[in-house]
Amino acid sequence: MTRAHKQPALSELSDQHDQSNQSTLSISSPKKKGVTSKNMIYEIS
Repeated sequence: MTRAHKQPALSELSDQHDQSNQSTLSISSPKKKGVTSKNMIYEIS
């Protein structure tokens, strides 16, 4: 259930960049639109 809650956030990043780069990108650009998604990706990692 927790995973499903974070999936939409990851999908949003996927829209802008590749899934492979989404984690690195959000961490590199915390000021980007994926500021909230960044925290979720951190939890998944």
